Amino acid sequence: MILEGIVTTVGPDGLLNVAPMGPVVESAELARFVLRPYTSSTTYRNLKALGEGVLHVTDDVLTIARGAIGRIEDAPTRPADVVHGRILTSACRYAEFRVVELDDSGDRTTIRCEAVASGRLRDFFGLNRAKHAVVEAAILATRLDFLPIPEILEQYDRLAVLVEKTAGPEEAEAFALLRSHVRRVARSRGLAIPGEAPAAVRVRTPSRLHFGPLAWGPEAGRRFGGVGLMVEDPGITLRAQRADDWGVTGLMNLRPRASDFASRVLFQLARKMDRARAMATHLHLERGPAEHVGLGTGTQLGLAIARAITLVNGKGDLPVDRLAALTGRGGRSGVGILGFRHGGLVVDGGHRAPGSVPPLIAHAHLPESWSVLVAIPNAPAGLHGEAERAAFRDLPPMPEPVTDRLCRLVLLGLLPAAADRDLPAFGAALVEIQEQVGRWFAPAQGGGIFAGPEVEEVARFLADRGLHGVGQSSWGPAIYGFDDGPEDRRSALLADLRDRFQLRPSRAFWTRASRAGASVELIEPVPEDQLGAVLP
Repeated sequence: MILEGIVTTVGPDGLLNVAPMGPVVESAELARFVLRPYTSSTTYRNLKALGEGVLHVTDDVLTIARGAIGRIEDAPTRPADVVHGRILTSACRYAEFRVVELDDSGDRTTIRCEAVASGRLRDFFGLNRAKHAVVEAAILATRLDFLPIPEILEQYDRLAVLVEKTAGPEEAEAFALLRSHVRRVARSRGLAIPGEAPAAVRVRTPSRLHFGPLAWGPEAGRRFGGVGLMVEDPGITLRAQRADDWGVTGLMNLRPRASDFASRVLFQLARKMDRARAMATHLHLERGPAEHVGLGTGTQLGLAIARAITLVNGKGDLPVDRLAALTGRGGRSGVGILGFRHGGLVVDGGHRAPGSVPPLIAHAHLPESWSVLVAIPNAPAGLHGEAERAAFRDLPPMPEPVTDRLCRLVLLGLLPAAADRDLPAFGAALVEIQEQVGRWFAPAQGGGIFAGPEVEEVARFLADRGLHGVGQSSWGPAIYGFDDGPEDRRSALLADLRDRFQLRPSRAFWTRASRAGASVELIEPVPEDQLGAVLP
């Protein structure tokens, strides 16, 4: 059982350290317990050096909160009775202890302790929801380097309800102290705070490789499902800032389809958001691939625009399902939506009902030593719009044995191979997924498992040169392949590919699997009279 308490230790320099900590205890008597501080902590260093301290059981959540964020300056204490240490006089009871065993072979230590003295100072207040909310908030405040801060802020919003309903003055002060600390750290890292409207933001997204759907047809149960990978490049980079009127500049002006899409999203948001027309937004697309080449540009662009506009309108970081609803994206595959949120290798569980966002079934990060080659042949754009809708209407249901095989390849092929860092096994599973999905797509893409002869020729070129898992992303024409070889080999292969098929650098490049989804950076706004210029 884990008991939330406070541990005080004294270092070789005589300085007192106060740290909230959850020891694993055997009984309420605290005769023996285990502490698990990180090797980077002062508690670990003091116990390693002197081997003794004091564990406190307390309902004083203000002291817990201050200890969690390092704001303990003048906590009232008295000398310990047996060990070299200090007892917090605001505690309910305490156990003076000595270390009997210390294992620091990992980042998080295991320190076994034995009580040598104990005492009771006052009664425990009793159960109170606000006190428990502050304890949870204090624990979250110590996890800012391990958990996504937007998720922590969301949890704070839920905890705030308990504090508002049941807190006394000390609980309210403690929660406000913790919340201010987390928000201050978030701002220092360029993150947006819900309810605060930044003047300008930059949103970056990865790009999406879609390996294929898992099911389709009236008997499939859940609709589609899918598996895919988010990659760092080419990605989308979008600036947004409040302005006197709507505006779209940058690469959007050079890509009519992207510009039209952005305009539709803007007007859709203007209808659905109560303040969108009152606070117009200027958009500038700094970086982004062409649409309809198999990289999921439409979904990433739409979600990036939705996130940017909602941020500068003070709506905070809305959940990705809200962004998807605003933009109308993800009607079939959920890979792009889930990848926008999580990055990495994504498996979505299919739609339960039209308009729903599929659940995330599995998520994994690929080894950083694996490189991904993306090639976009000089071929027609992949199916999109009405042509894509017609293709799905005309395609026969995916046979149940094919769905079964695809699910097996994902569950017992791709995911274990990624966990084992086994690129040949990963590639073999991916090639079979490509073949199974390609045969089902064949009637809609000219009869072959690729989108055309130009696409197939590039795929064969990469496979013949030893790349693993070569396949077509979505409707193509983008092709991908994986390699973990030396850089000089990759460079030579890329040069041969570009020369053989006359591909510009933007259409043939090495990248890596992303290890995060979309990111937001708070930036300085551009002066109003310079918004029409090409921004850096």
